[in-house]
Amino acid sequence: MTNVLEIHIISLEKLTKQLKNNEIDKKDKAMLWSLFIKNPERMGEKEMSENEDIKMAKEELEKIQADEREQELADLRMKHIRDTQAVEEYGYLKGKEEKQKQVILNLYKMKMKIEDIAKVVELSNEEIEKIIKENM
Repeated sequence: MTNVLEIHIISLEKLTKQLKNNEIDKKDKAMLWSLFIKNPERMGEKEMSENEDIKMAKEELEKIQADEREQELADLRMKHIRDTQAVEEYGYLKGKEEKQKQVILNLYKMKMKIEDIAKVVELSNEEIEKIIKENM
């Protein structure tokens, strides 16, 4: 592997169309990586011999597939990534919910009518009343 990072922006619509029509440019690194990600088994020796990084990735994939412990570690890494994303999303949503409650309470303290608050924050009158009762 390498410690160099390359970033490519790929039009998925265009890429999908090219892959469907077998319009594959063997010199396009992004295209070759996309083929590899879609179906590593489809990569021939020629493509891998022309791209050392893809060859190394395929060898690493084969090593992981052959070793149960490596598969378990890969699964745990993916679980960690998904769990981290879920925690971040939950925190974001909780923060957004708390901010909305604070806005509702501030508007109510400013003597705004519940109906008007409901329109501003796009909740029902009942939901606004419930939030006010729980937090006042």
